[in-house]
Amino acid sequence: MDQIESLQLRMGDTVVVEKAGDVIPKVVEVLVHMRSGREKKVKMPAFCPACGGKVEKREMNSARDISVAYYCSNLKCPAKDERYLEHFVSVFEIYELGPKILRRFKDEGLITDAADIFVLSKEDISSLPRFGEKSAENIVEEIKNKKRISLSRFLWALGILHVGEETARDLAQNFISLEKVMEVDLQKIDEIENIGPAVSKSLYEFFHNKNNLNFIKKLQKNGVIVEKAEKRKAGNFTNLSFVLTGTLENMSRDIAKERIIALGGKVVGSVSKNTTYVVVGMDPGSKLDNAKKLGVKVLDEQKFLSMLNSL
Repeated sequence: MDQIESLQLRMGDTVVVEKAGDVIPKVVEVLVHMRSGREKKVKMPAFCPACGGKVEKREMNSARDISVAYYCSNLKCPAKDERYLEHFVSVFEIYELGPKILRRFKDEGLITDAADIFVLSKEDISSLPRFGEKSAENIVEEIKNKKRISLSRFLWALGILHVGEETARDLAQNFISLEKVMEVDLQKIDEIENIGPAVSKSLYEFFHNKNNLNFIKKLQKNGVIVEKAEKRKAGNFTNLSFVLTGTLENMSRDIAKERIIALGGKVVGSVSKNTTYVVVGMDPGSKLDNAKKLGVKVLDEQKFLSMLNSL
């Protein structure tokens, strides 16, 4: 939403778009000379179209994120709740539960929150119209196989403001267990590299909210097991930080991340003067340009693989 305001975008405008972070589309320029006069100014709604709650404009600043966005202020907004369920099962990698199935389970009263997913039975699902024995069995079996999750993915799944995949990984490797994350104070969180005041405040507030604590207890009661993390091991990549951009031919980006972390290195999402290497695959995004501007060393895939294989 900050792009709409800062660039004075209008409905019907022709714009120049580039990839930010390799994936997210970012409007970099409005082609004002191409306006026909039929464009309309964008006006944000004052109330949420899903629940009628008041819409609030919030500015958010964290170590990894600076943005302006509009949010529904209603904590019980059904649209927000639905989106959270989708995020949760996506991080848990429960692929049998797509958005339509989650919506159906909610409408039928089978689930009230994400924790209820883990106690669904085959009989609960197969009794619904258009759900056969086999599909019900597949869903229950996959849910059963996904009850065990790493601490970093669990923290990511909780949907804590400012805590994405990378921040969750940093927290897990510093605090090791869910209990220690939940008990930690603001000062300890602030001491972690790449964790800014906004993240610290968000974490502290999340784990001091009674409803959130009850939700975590319910997840554990329903069979979710959060595995302890391992401390970052010293290795050949200790004190080195990597940024990955573009598509790698010989391995997925996730595997490349795992290899780097296993050797004691760090994988971060954005290029800074503190970045050691930027690993470039096919169709790299703006991170390559940033690396060149900051003088950060760039590795193509072959050089990166040679570095891994030489260890």
